[in-house]
Amino acid sequence: MLEGIDLRTVIIYLSLGNFFILLFLLFFQRNEENGLIRRFALAKLCQSVAWMLLGFRGIIPALFSIYIGNALLFYGFGLEVLSLLFFNIVIPKKTMRSFVVLTIVYVLLFTSLGVVFESSRIIFASSSIAIMFVLGGYVLIKKKNIANVSKPMGAINMVYGMVLMARGVAPFLYTNEFRLYTDNAVQQLSFLSVFLVLLVNAIGYLMMQKWIVENELIEQSKMLSKLNTDKNVFISVISHDLKNPILNVVQLSELMKELIRNKEPIDESFVNHVVSSAQTSLNLLESLMSWTTINSGAIKIKKQPLSLYGLIADCIEVCQAQAENKEILLINNIGENTQLLADEEMMKTVFRNFITNAIKFSHKKGKVEINEVSDNKSVVLEIKDYGIGMDKKTAELLFNSKLTSLPGTDQEVGTGMGLLICKQFLDLHNGAVDVKSVLGSGSSFYISIPS
Repeated sequence: MLEGIDLRTVIIYLSLGNFFILLFLLFFQRNEENGLIRRFALAKLCQSVAWMLLGFRGIIPALFSIYIGNALLFYGFGLEVLSLLFFNIVIPKKTMRSFVVLTIVYVLLFTSLGVVFESSRIIFASSSIAIMFVLGGYVLIKKKNIANVSKPMGAINMVYGMVLMARGVAPFLYTNEFRLYTDNAVQQLSFLSVFLVLLVNAIGYLMMQKWIVENELIEQSKMLSKLNTDKNVFISVISHDLKNPILNVVQLSELMKELIRNKEPIDESFVNHVVSSAQTSLNLLESLMSWTTINSGAIKIKKQPLSLYGLIADCIEVCQAQAENKEILLINNIGENTQLLADEEMMKTVFRNFITNAIKFSHKKGKVEINEVSDNKSVVLEIKDYGIGMDKKTAELLFNSKLTSLPGTDQEVGTGMGLLICKQFLDLHNGAVDVKSVLGSGSSFYISIPS
């Protein structure tokens, strides 16, 4: 037995100790944006008030010292355990609502047990809180890929829960009625250990928050490194690919200038080549600008109801010159009443890229179909060509982070950047893209946007 310890004083010290932990937490949350430390601090505030009320039991009315005190203690301990389990995210609303209901049930049962005898209340209160700590500790131990400190914290919480459980069953081990301020070893041990456990939880929780910040910095560093690498690759590829079409424009322009000077007729094919080369250059620049906007975080989605038929018609009009050069028929089979909730410019970029690719890999005098696919949850369209198709391995590499591009049937060149941008635009809409292709028979790209 621990001699000379006044349990009332110990409980009041617990309250003051929790209050100092609260101040300690508030000091660290000054620059916090997500409110995770403030949530843990609220748990400490509830515990501080609860311990103070319990410490003045017999001095202030039982409504405050027993009933409100125990309700706040249960809520404070529960919120602390939930904060540990959801240390890196906001507690889900459904979980929080369930916990509030559980607290109300606990208060009602605790109150009803008070009319029987005090020992039953002690058993119920200690066992209820013990179960929270044991289960919470077990989950912390089992969780993977979280802060290293979580496993030892989980073990400490489980041990503390077992100590509380021992306190709960202690009334059965004593012949005399087991009261709150009875001077026995189990009582003294449970109250003296609680502060150490709660202090460890507070320090561990701050270490968890530090772990979150460090991991965010590591992830940001990786992302910046990847963006920088991608930027260098993209600029290098585009610079190389821009050189040829711009050089073609310059050479053909000089040739046409010479023909005009000599008053000779200009072959229409010269003009077509100039237009084609200029369009290629423009497409490359638009791709680079889109990629830069996406990865700078400056892009904003402006969703609005759109006519899918109208979008496809606009894209076909833009791609018509490219299609006519290869005598390819573009067919819009979309229903005129089909609506799409999306960003207009992003969707035009996506559809235009896929139609352009279909033309690129189609044979001369072929056709490209844009079809509507039935789906209850999403708007799905198919962009189908009857060109050279691709094998399964090539199809799997289309949307990875590396640039993948193959020459078209007329030896048209590209960077592969357009497909990556399309994938990013679709991701921003929670959409998806899938491809089915048979080598030598053509390809079908399926684009889906949630309704």
